[in-house]
Amino acid sequence: MKALPEGLTHFVSINKKGNLPKEDDKVAKPNYRFEKRKKELAKIKKKEEKRQNKLAKKNAESKTEHDQPPDEGENT
Repeated sequence: MKALPEGLTHFVSINKKGNLPKEDDKVAKPNYRFEKRKKELAKIKKKEEKRQNKLAKKNAESKTEHDQPPDEGENT
C-alpha cells in the first residue's frame, strides 16, 4: 500500500491498481433533478402553446362568423 501524499490526513480510497485517484479520474454524475425539471418545463410550455393555438383558432372562427352578414331567411 502506498503512503498518502503530504497534506492528506483523511481517508482516501485507492483504486483497483493500488494507485491514488487523480483529479481527472472523477466522472461527473448526471443531475437527474435538473433533467426532470427541464422536461417538466418543456411539457408545460408545450401545453401552454397548444392552449394558445386553440384559443386563437376559436377566436378566428368566431370572428369570421360575426363578420359575415346574416342570411336573408333568418330575419323573421
